[in-house]
Amino acid sequence: MNNHYLTALFLTLSVMVIGTVAVTTRVDPFGIYGNDTEAALSRIDQFFHMRSTKALIIKNKKPSKLIIGSSRSARLSPPASEQNAYYNGAIPGATPAEIRQMLEYAHYVRPLDTAIIGWDFEAFLPLLPEFRSGFNNDLLDANNPITHSLYSLIAHKRTAFSFIAMMESYKAHTAVDTPTKPSYMTDGSWHRNQPTNIGPFGFSMLSKEKLALFSNDDPMPLVTREIERTFRFCHDNDIQCQFLATPVHLFHFEIFRKAGLLGQWKQWHRKLVNINTRIAQEKNRNPLPIWAFNAYVPAVNEPITVATDLVTPWFSDNLHFRPRFGDVMLADITGTGSTQPAGILLTPDNVEDYIDTTISLQRSYIKADRRRVGLLKKNLKF
Repeated sequence: MNNHYLTALFLTLSVMVIGTVAVTTRVDPFGIYGNDTEAALSRIDQFFHMRSTKALIIKNKKPSKLIIGSSRSARLSPPASEQNAYYNGAIPGATPAEIRQMLEYAHYVRPLDTAIIGWDFEAFLPLLPEFRSGFNNDLLDANNPITHSLYSLIAHKRTAFSFIAMMESYKAHTAVDTPTKPSYMTDGSWHRNQPTNIGPFGFSMLSKEKLALFSNDDPMPLVTREIERTFRFCHDNDIQCQFLATPVHLFHFEIFRKAGLLGQWKQWHRKLVNINTRIAQEKNRNPLPIWAFNAYVPAVNEPITVATDLVTPWFSDNLHFRPRFGDVMLADITGTGSTQPAGILLTPDNVEDYIDTTISLQRSYIKADRRRVGLLKKNLKF
């Protein structure tokens, strides 16, 4: 009797497991099992899952060219002619250690020949842990076939046989298209569909968040360990790495000033150049390209106006540039642009000029957009 009961229980559980996995992998809400068109990926908001799912996508796609960074770098969409080779592995809130580990993992899965790495200045301040919640550190740190297989299986459990997988499969299956839903692309990039400028509200909301994050009685030093580790990994593995110092809207320098971080922003650029030059000399190689775009007009100084006044703007808020700006930057970085370069390749000879030019542009912007800047700063209680 007990044997029949156990057999029936086993068969019932097996059918439930197989049925659940069959449904979740067929619906494939996360785009891991082949259903990864833009329409399929955009059925749900992937934003809350990418920190754990993108490693599995990289494992499946095995790109030879990688774009990696935080949500700011998510707006970098590879050229159409190379989208099969490129994958944008950007994840929300990526820390420098997470970016480096994603780079190493992608190279472990398939040797990379090219990488474009977006670095955010604030990520190099001691504000966040080295690895944040949701990041699949065990899988990305696996460096042999046994541990890699084990942690891959554990990761697939979450995406194929879990409450989250079932819930998101249901959402994907019942999703209704709306023009303002975020767009998630097959190449890994994504953007929010806001046809016009979000206006002062977006700048105010993000500024309050950042001012709260930056509030610290003690000076915040730069943490540069991951800069050196990433440079060395690129050199040691013959990866053609290029780096992007992600630009911010010039209003955001007022937040840096209020938080006492403007000096660190300047020093960060100097550190990037100095560490790059030192390691290149040690390796007897050329320095890796570091691109800077915070002096590119008309993008960084566009007016913060009301939402209906600006069509196809350059920024969504202080920090997140739109695909329009991303396309300009990527054209420079990949050498596909046909016009005068928008960015500057930082070197020891020009980094001070770049810093001075950016700060001068910022002062001019504050004067030109003084009314809107004044209202924002009053709202933020400067």
